[in-house]
Amino acid sequence: MPRWPLLILITLLGGCSHMTTQTKWLQAGHGLLMAADSSQTIQGQNAPDCYREAGWPTRDIIGEHPSESAIVGFQALRFVLHSSVSNWLDKKVSNDDDEGWRWIRAGWHVLSFAYEIDVVRRNHNEGLRVFSPHAVPQRCIDARNALKP
Repeated sequence: MPRWPLLILITLLGGCSHMTTQTKWLQAGHGLLMAADSSQTIQGQNAPDCYREAGWPTRDIIGEHPSESAIVGFQALRFVLHSSVSNWLDKKVSNDDDEGWRWIRAGWHVLSFAYEIDVVRRNHNEGLRVFSPHAVPQRCIDARNALKP
């Protein structure tokens, strides 16, 4: 059974109790992008002769050819850390009512989304498709066929 639904569930139900409604929606969107990245990474690990995890620091933490459980666990940890920082920033803005913290919170969300969108885009350009974890990308099939005598 694929584990990416777990990431979606964490996204929708995760520790968002102290967040503003806007941050909860942003966190859910960020989590869905992380689930897309996870799905693409799982697809890549099913074709180790064609793909390897190259992103820093991900490669250093889960390796070039991570298992599905390592991918899901790493993304779940990233989600919890992102959620915790988002929650902390909401509390900081609420308690201090400081314009500077509002800009920091906005920057946090903009940079987080920009990074995740870029990761999903780069994976897609490599032939990895979202939520097709067991499909072998055409690029790999073509490369394997070229090697046949």
